[in-house]
Amino acid sequence: MSREDSTKLSQETVHRKVQHAVRLARERNYSDALLLFEMYLPLLSSNHEDEKRLLTEASSFCGLCLAMEKHRYAEALEYCTISLKRDIMNPDHQANVALVYLERGDRRHAVKHLHEGLRLQSNHPRINEILDDIGRRRQPVLGFLARENLINVLLGKLRGTPKAPRTRRSSAGHD
Repeated sequence: MSREDSTKLSQETVHRKVQHAVRLARERNYSDALLLFEMYLPLLSSNHEDEKRLLTEASSFCGLCLAMEKHRYAEALEYCTISLKRDIMNPDHQANVALVYLERGDRRHAVKHLHEGLRLQSNHPRINEILDDIGRRRQPVLGFLARENLINVLLGKLRGTPKAPRTRRSSAGHD
């Protein structure tokens, strides 16, 4: 086997390991995925289009794993931002950065990215699952006014969630 074949084989191995790490991250096995990312992500080059795509996807999921496992939010957001800049049309990247924001306690930025992801793909299962988990806001009562408008705020509070009807206590046994 020539040196070129050996290098190609090792690069194929690197690709398989990184793809496996992405699958593990999708399955929420962040610790195992992070171990693979830390070992193999630095070995990826960005010489070919396929490698660039894999590097972009892997960066997004590596950022997610860093946030979930190591709580290194600034570094995680850097990885996610790199992937968003390289492939802004991928709703998975929006979901990952949203999960990083949620993990760090920044719901406002998380929801912003989730909605950006839904604009790209309205039926994206992962984004819809996240929104279902954290809760969705209802539409403003008066759609022609801004959500923050005082009238909408007051009407929204009045609309609120319906309270369960009060039950009357039985007077039997109480004299």
